[in-house]
Amino acid sequence: MIVIKKKILEVAEASALEALPHEACGLLIGYGDKITELRICENVTTADPHKNFEIDPQMLIHAQKQDR
Repeated sequence: MIVIKKKILEVAEASALEALPHEACGLLIGYGDKITELRICENVTTADPHKNFEIDPQMLIHAQKQDR
C-alpha cells in the first residue's frame, strides 16, 4: 500500500483539471511506501498533448540528483 497525503492528492487533481484538455504531468516523490511531495511539471510532448505527455528530461535528472 502506498500512502499519499490528502493535500497532495488535492493538488494533483487541481493540476490535472487545470491542464484539461491536455494531459497533466507531475512527479510523485517519496521514500518507501510514503509519497511526500508532488512536483508539477510542464507537459513538453511534441506529440498530441491531448493524448500524450512527456516530462522534461532535465527535470527528471534534477529530481533524481536532488533526492539522493
